[in-house]
Amino acid sequence: WNHKERKRIKYFVDLLEERLSKSPYVATANFSFADITAWVAVQFASRVDDSVPGDFHNVKRWYDTVGERASMNA
Repeated sequence: WNHKERKRIKYFVDLLEERLSKSPYVATANFSFADITAWVAVQFASRVDDSVPGDFHNVKRWYDTVGERASMNA
């Protein structure tokens, strides 16, 4: 991955971090399809940049919470 893609990942995770500082989930106060989509994106991003989600407190909390759902481990 080159620098341009890493910048895009950082931009996405920064936006997600800000959003999750105001809401327990991505789109609403409840788990939704948006969380599934974002969770997969963060999982992919973590393979490209090892600071994701660890260096982002709200993303890490949300990622762990969503990852504990039975539906995410099916």
